[in-house]
Amino acid sequence: MLLRRNVLLVVALVALGTALYTPTPQAVASVDVDEKLRARITDAVQKAVEFLRKQHRNGAWTHLGFSPDGRLSPHDIGATAMVAVALLESDVAPNDPLVQRAVGHVKSNLQNVTLTYTLAAAILLLDRAGGSANSGAINGIANRLVQGQNRKRGGWGYDCPPKIDAVDNSNTQFAIIALLIARRHGANVDAALKLAEQRFRQTQHTDGGWSYLAETPEQTTGSMTCTGLLALLIGFNVKNTKPRDAKFTGGAAGSGTGAPAPQPIAREAVSAFLKDPAVLRGRDYILGRLQRAAPHTEHLTYFLWSLERVCQVYGWTRLGDMDWYAHGCELLLREQQKDGSWELDHRHGKPCDTAFALLFLRKSNLVPELNMDVIFRGGGDVRKLDVPKPTSPASGAPATGSARPKGTEKEARELARELPDSVDPRTTEIIEKLVETSGEWYTDALLEVLNNPNTKPTVKARTREGLAQRLARFKATTVAGYLKSPDREAKLAACQALRIKHRNGQDVKPALEDLIDALASTSGTDVTQAAYATLKEVTGKDFGPTPGSWKRWLADNP
Repeated sequence: MLLRRNVLLVVALVALGTALYTPTPQAVASVDVDEKLRARITDAVQKAVEFLRKQHRNGAWTHLGFSPDGRLSPHDIGATAMVAVALLESDVAPNDPLVQRAVGHVKSNLQNVTLTYTLAAAILLLDRAGGSANSGAINGIANRLVQGQNRKRGGWGYDCPPKIDAVDNSNTQFAIIALLIARRHGANVDAALKLAEQRFRQTQHTDGGWSYLAETPEQTTGSMTCTGLLALLIGFNVKNTKPRDAKFTGGAAGSGTGAPAPQPIAREAVSAFLKDPAVLRGRDYILGRLQRAAPHTEHLTYFLWSLERVCQVYGWTRLGDMDWYAHGCELLLREQQKDGSWELDHRHGKPCDTAFALLFLRKSNLVPELNMDVIFRGGGDVRKLDVPKPTSPASGAPATGSARPKGTEKEARELARELPDSVDPRTTEIIEKLVETSGEWYTDALLEVLNNPNTKPTVKARTREGLAQRLARFKATTVAGYLKSPDREAKLAACQALRIKHRNGQDVKPALEDLIDALASTSGTDVTQAAYATLKEVTGKDFGPTPGSWKRWLADNP
């Protein structure tokens, strides 16, 4: 058993074991994410994405290098899923061929995979890349994870089903994140998540932290303490909310229709939870770990990825007096290599280490339903804003009884100035206002935010979805006008808006000619790819990514 564990420590995606944090004499100063730092982050993200684009082999990545015969191990399937998620969170489109090949690798190789983290990473990717279109596969994988839980200990080991009786909190972290995501898709996972919460309730150590193995209380770590805090909040959420009905599955790309609106949890209950001594002690513990973190800190990128998610869902913009995000960014930016990668933990390998760093820099919270503002207002599926209000199929205009308030140019400009650096719940409020209010200034405001170099990446992603939602209310001929715009963001939003209209049963044929012309766009390959994907979806045809054959088809099918 000991030999097996030592071998797995070498080859696992998630570098496990005891984190040996050595205090550094001077921690990184707590600073605000100002323009200069944000520009550095943007540059670092671009370089990292380019690095990952160069490291794949036909849409697959490994953490320790490709085997001589090129075959992927079960660990490599997990690595491929995590890298693809990081690319998606870095604004690489779901229809990008690289992402599509990664999804194909993961789907085609899962049948015989038993590794817990690989199964969990697959759920992360399938949700992020396809949403409700992958609900069936996600539910199947979730069932395998549920069956792999150690019922007595409430956690997971390396394999599902278990091959040995060992349980660790790192595999458990991957499992509970994946199961919470699967819950959006109607998976029956509540009992498993409640057991996981019990595990962490019973195993917090006297210093406020959690360890990789519950049996080693003297070896608490930052990443495992983040796992404990996450499990407590997941347990609280599951106990106080109803699971999504399977027939109303949603995920990242679509929410279904007719689903009952989730009810907010009482503020008194949320307030009491946030004052829970276990939560407060865990928060203080991770602050101490972050203050002492340094480039040589073991598993640094994994810790920061875990920290980012926990701070976001708990609503902690600061830990004590420290801006945790700016602090973590400084740590990472200093260590990025010239090729755009990170390799701070040699047991991760460059692609996975780089993926974890990207997920932190992008504030890629994959479980936003846990965000405190969402819990307060009964959030529902907050990973998308691309479901328009009911519209008249004939005209694309708002349906009867859904008249929208009229706004003013002054208000639109004020919102455009406020949105780029906003935080939730204000971010959500502003986007909803810009999407729902009548007046051309509000469309212009969304475009202004998207083209503002100081807009936070997470805000930009949500604004892009909001603009598509807004355009989807317009007639197809109006949306087609945005395809002719010199603005890249306008073109991308128009493509997405046409897909939304098509999914809602509305006629988009008047926009096809302009959509075909967009295939020759000089605004960037992402516009060409978006137009191509939209054409395939709305026509059910595939004549390739160039205009010629499409134009001949349209001429024959007026």
